[in-house]
Amino acid sequence: MPKQTWTKPQPSSLGVEAPQVITLGRASDNTIVLTGSNVSQHHARLIRSKGKLVLEDLGSTNGTSVGKVENKISRVAIRPSDTIFFGSTAYRVSALLAQVPSVAVPRVAVPRVARQHQLLLLRQTAHLWKRLLYSHRQLLCLAVWPWQHFPLPSGGSR
Repeated sequence: MPKQTWTKPQPSSLGVEAPQVITLGRASDNTIVLTGSNVSQHHARLIRSKGKLVLEDLGSTNGTSVGKVENKISRVAIRPSDTIFFGSTAYRVSALLAQVPSVAVPRVAVPRVARQHQLLLLRQTAHLWKRLLYSHRQLLCLAVWPWQHFPLPSGGSR
């Protein structure tokens, strides 16, 4: 019996959602690129974790506000229905979230035993096909090369 070892489980395989960080700003390396003149290169970030949203200012020049331009924040919990301001430019959170590219589904760690079982099944299937082809080789030969089993009359050409 092969030794059973397990790979280290990843948070996604345990049902734990890793936080999603969405960066906002004018720079092209942000998750969402904004074009407003009041928006800094790396203005703010949204952190989505366990169904909650947190908005965090990244030390922007014109500041980040929620609800009104006067409500400056450094870090606050928000909802998709909230309006946020980068400088004096307003954005609806739900509209920003709609711009986030879809997140790739993380791969689930497969225990080594399961991989070994898959390989064993693959080998067994290949072995069965080999036996099937070997046991029916005469029929296959007739179907593919019929002239090899039925000689031509002498003097004939192929």
